[in-house]
Amino acid sequence: MKRFRKSTSSSVEQFEGQHCYEHWYVDNQVYFITARCRDQFPAFRSEHAKGIFFDRFSFYSKKYGFTPFVTSLLDNHYHTIGYLRVGENLGPMMQKVHGSVAKLVNDLLPQRRPSFWVDAGHQDYFDGCIRDELQCRRAFRYTLTQCKRHGICSNPADYPYTRVTVDIDRAVKRALELKAFMEVSYKRLSTEAPLNCSELRTGRFSDQFPPHTSTPRRFTSNTRCRVPKPEIKLMLKTIRHLGTATLAGFMLSGWASAAVKLPNVISDHMVLQRDTSVPIWGTATPGEKVSVRFRDQEKSAEAGKDGKWSIKLDALKVGGPDELTIKGQNTIEIKDVLVGEVWVGSGQSNMQMGVTSYVPKDEVLEKLSNGNLSKDPAH
Repeated sequence: MKRFRKSTSSSVEQFEGQHCYEHWYVDNQVYFITARCRDQFPAFRSEHAKGIFFDRFSFYSKKYGFTPFVTSLLDNHYHTIGYLRVGENLGPMMQKVHGSVAKLVNDLLPQRRPSFWVDAGHQDYFDGCIRDELQCRRAFRYTLTQCKRHGICSNPADYPYTRVTVDIDRAVKRALELKAFMEVSYKRLSTEAPLNCSELRTGRFSDQFPPHTSTPRRFTSNTRCRVPKPEIKLMLKTIRHLGTATLAGFMLSGWASAAVKLPNVISDHMVLQRDTSVPIWGTATPGEKVSVRFRDQEKSAEAGKDGKWSIKLDALKVGGPDELTIKGQNTIEIKDVLVGEVWVGSGQSNMQMGVTSYVPKDEVLEKLSNGNLSKDPAH
């Protein structure tokens, strides 16, 4: 069994026949995490609120090294299952995600809800260490089908707030390679009738779930999430024994997978600074060799123990467009790359103002435009 550290506010393991809540910090582990708004309040009913959740969840997941396989958000709760490289990061990640989401979503509500997540039992969220492949597939399917369970739509592919990041078969394969399951038997579950894993395979959904972008699809629903059914409560109780829950508002970049990943700033249509060395960096499987090719240059590097790698391209001449290719166990092609001058501007709302807004008042801009500058703010 893996080594782990417990965190609990109780000095006893059992209270009135129930296992007291405790949190397990386990490195290299697949976790199931779920949380619900206090009093089942539908704080995420609006698309704006849902967008805030996924924006903050994605940001802090990357920061603290949590890679979600699948995440489902409904009007008053969410579920996610994914891989966490460093167990000690779970607490800070949960704190940041829950804290930032509560603040920003509260700003949208007509009346603020100070105890945004904490329910009547003072439980902020549940988290569980997944023990084996079977439980991983069950938790994945359970999370994937939340929209169906709550009567929103029958096909998860039609619900934009169920997001699959890693296909279940690939996730399970990689988790087994990394030994990212607890691999511990659990008496209460050992008497269950065996379940055919083929029944749980969600590969049939994979074609309907291309990697999600940061922009959610449009979706409108007035459906209010129902109270979790008894079987859902039973699952949460099981998860509590296997992995646990904490009392405070504690939360959640990289799944040590075979996929080479790049930061968002390295993308199509980017501009590289001319006449100086240019850094290219990202993450990959620890020890994986990554090669970078641009124009007539090809550089390579090996990912460190933390999965990070970087190279520097020699000074580049002005020109383009060209293609940047990064290759590891997967290949990423960055298109329409230019080399020239890179300038960074900063400011607030004025940074969103189009040049056309200044033309009538600025003699220089008006002269330079020669009357050809569009008056349409969209151009």
